[in-house]
Amino acid sequence: MGNFEYVRLILVIIVLIIGFILLKSNKSNKYNNRISKYTVKNNSAKRLSLGDRVVNVHSNLRKSLVKYLKKSIYFKNKAIKYERFSYIDTPINLIATKFTFSILFGIVYIISSMYELNFELPVLLLFLIIGYLSYNVYLLINEHIRNKQIEQDLLKAIIIMNNAFKSGYNITQAIEFVSKDLTGPISDEFKRISSDMKYGLELKDVFDRFYTRVKLDDVKYITSSLSLLNLTGGNLVGIFTSIEKSFTNSKRIKDELNAMTSSSKLVFYILLGMPIVIIIILLWLDPTFFSPMFQNPLGILLSFAALILYIFYILVIRKILRLE
Repeated sequence: MGNFEYVRLILVIIVLIIGFILLKSNKSNKYNNRISKYTVKNNSAKRLSLGDRVVNVHSNLRKSLVKYLKKSIYFKNKAIKYERFSYIDTPINLIATKFTFSILFGIVYIISSMYELNFELPVLLLFLIIGYLSYNVYLLINEHIRNKQIEQDLLKAIIIMNNAFKSGYNITQAIEFVSKDLTGPISDEFKRISSDMKYGLELKDVFDRFYTRVKLDDVKYITSSLSLLNLTGGNLVGIFTSIEKSFTNSKRIKDELNAMTSSSKLVFYILLGMPIVIIIILLWLDPTFFSPMFQNPLGILLSFAALILYIFYILVIRKILRLE
């Protein structure tokens, strides 16, 4: 590995560290606010750490970008699709963060290209696009994890609401019980539901908005049940008792399926990673092992065909191991 490769590797590591600091800065601020009342402030310690400086630079850059983005009708319309991530930040701030990551990736390429004097504008544009889209990956992964937590806690929320109805409480009080008794994303969502109801929205509408944010089938089932309740009338306790039984049976079936398919999933992941492990071992033994494949058109064609076969291999293995 030449000096240039070492420089680029170091820059990539620095980018990953900075990105991790920026992504975790919001959570760190929340933790600091929680424990600040239990600590003694030291007025003499005015010097900021390196991580705090990075976060401050990012915050100032993002504030400057937000001022310009708010003036753009295009980005105001584009921010609408980021409203479902409002639990992280405001939509326009998320777009500004995407631009800061794009700038960060561009700086990495400029520094590395200056070291070897091979600057190319198309490659810079590619780095800027990758940086801009990289934050989307974080948002989608975070959304997937969050929705999984909501799906797991939704049954608890329905049980709390049903018990509240049986005790004579109204729907507003039942929703407030859920937001206070539970923690995590489900609590945040029920706080938003409570806020929507305070603005005068109907129960069916607030759960419909809930489904729009999380896109879970269980929430859609609740919305359909409440729609049926509005059309035909009925007992709210009976509806939520039916929903509770349905969710309980569904959770039991899912747990049984997970237990039955756990070994199949393990086999799938082993077969999925085996070709990658073999390639890594071959490259470790001989870094130039695959070089001839990329030195002529036939080798590139075979590499592309191998990639297509690998994707087909994954689909076939999933089909074989899937339990209907």
